[in-house]
Amino acid sequence: MERLLIFVLVYLFSTVLTAQEITLTNDGLALTLEAGLTATIEGSFVNQTNGVNLGTIDNAGVITLTHDWTNNSANAVFIANTGVTSFVGTSNDQTIGGSHATEFDDLTLNNTFTTFPQLFADVGFTSKNTLTMTSGSVNLNSNTATIGVSPASPGSLSHGENFSDGIFFDGTLRRYFGASTVTDGNVSAGLFPMGTSVEEYRPLYLSAPSTGPSTGGFTSVTHNRNGNNVSASSVMDDINIESRHNSNWTVATGGGQVGGTYNLVMGGSGYGTVGSISDLRVMLSNSVVGAPGTNTGTVINFEIQRTGLSATELTDAFFIGTTDATNSPLPVELISFEVWLNEEGFAQVVWTTGSEINNREFIIERSADGVNFEVVSVLDGAENSMEVQHYSIIDPDPWLGVSYYRITQVDFDGSFTRTHLEMIQQHKAKVLTHPIPSYNADIYVTLTGLTGLTGLTGLTGEEVSLQIFDSQGSLVHEQFDFITRGEEKVIRLSASVFQTSGVYQLVVQSEDAVVTEKLLFYR
Repeated sequence: MERLLIFVLVYLFSTVLTAQEITLTNDGLALTLEAGLTATIEGSFVNQTNGVNLGTIDNAGVITLTHDWTNNSANAVFIANTGVTSFVGTSNDQTIGGSHATEFDDLTLNNTFTTFPQLFADVGFTSKNTLTMTSGSVNLNSNTATIGVSPASPGSLSHGENFSDGIFFDGTLRRYFGASTVTDGNVSAGLFPMGTSVEEYRPLYLSAPSTGPSTGGFTSVTHNRNGNNVSASSVMDDINIESRHNSNWTVATGGGQVGGTYNLVMGGSGYGTVGSISDLRVMLSNSVVGAPGTNTGTVINFEIQRTGLSATELTDAFFIGTTDATNSPLPVELISFEVWLNEEGFAQVVWTTGSEINNREFIIERSADGVNFEVVSVLDGAENSMEVQHYSIIDPDPWLGVSYYRITQVDFDGSFTRTHLEMIQQHKAKVLTHPIPSYNADIYVTLTGLTGLTGLTGLTGEEVSLQIFDSQGSLVHEQFDFITRGEEKVIRLSASVFQTSGVYQLVVQSEDAVVTEKLLFYR
């Protein structure tokens, strides 16, 4: 049957496996979801063609997805032009991928996973109507996200104008504009919620309050996070601009967009010491266009306005400059931050700054859950430096399993900023099972590395639990054992605990580690 009927679709989309992620594919079938219905996929979805079947979705309702979206069809996927697709992961990130870009009708990003970023774009994607961002930041991976499809259908954005609502970084956001005016501060029609890979909010607003484009088209914005502050070579604006920050927004018009008089507002967080927002200006690399406008916000989250730009002047790279390099010198600029396990199993924490102003110290912190942190080390900063500085510490006590690291940079006045989280995984704990698959035979589980953590001197062993869950997430068996330091323990799982043939999940848990393994059993 070429078309999958709605009641079958809802049945498939309502299938829930709590123990493991599921993946659904339409295998080229045309799917229909009627208005007023919500289909929830607790897993991933793959859209693809199969011969003459083109893999289309007639969605007039709401599709919610907890894991990944993959589109392998070159044809238009959504054909109703009214439905909503919502990314709603809570304990995992999500990826928009596949061999072809997807044009969603209405797209909602509401991923509340605590680890940044929450969403990844392995291909470009489009929200034809409304893009709603309530939670979840998107790593575009050098791809382009687009709002709208033409000047006649420019689409719209719903966003709370906060970092927590989500940002785009490491790629380009494209928005369509019709031949009409756009008011200052218009989120729906003119906000580009950009940011950085270290969790900084760097929005850009584009408006044309008095004269809109004579011919509509699109404007693309990319934010480039760069290292240090540089001299602006005494650029004269309404007052002399003494230096600028090297991060910038690259703006480009296209699609036939010509004419109009534009205002730009840009800024955000992560700029360090700013004495007064009245010191800041929007500028080009070593000159200015337009005229300074009204600056708003706070010294830690500001918006700097530039007015009266032509369409030709709009296509350029824009920077934040300061007219007072002493009182508003701009930030300690973090160029890189990395953590890895060295050959001894210790955590190597390495970071580099491009510039430092009034920087007292760095506090390096570690966490087992990404929420509760403890101090690992404190290093003095360079105080004031316009040169690249390299820092490194070794943590000999990373957690068994996952460890999260962050760095808190503290100024002499007590103000501070924090980096994004870096994660490592200590692979000491191992679980091996055999035979897999098992044909009505006992399964033997070999445990190694579940004890002997660095720093836990005097520990001679610990209790471990082995739990088996079926494909519906129900606990079917649990047993306990004791493993001593450095021991390789072999534990037998009787064939009698597996009631039916199928896929099971083995969860081995000790005080300091949780390791999972899939089991395949046939009766």
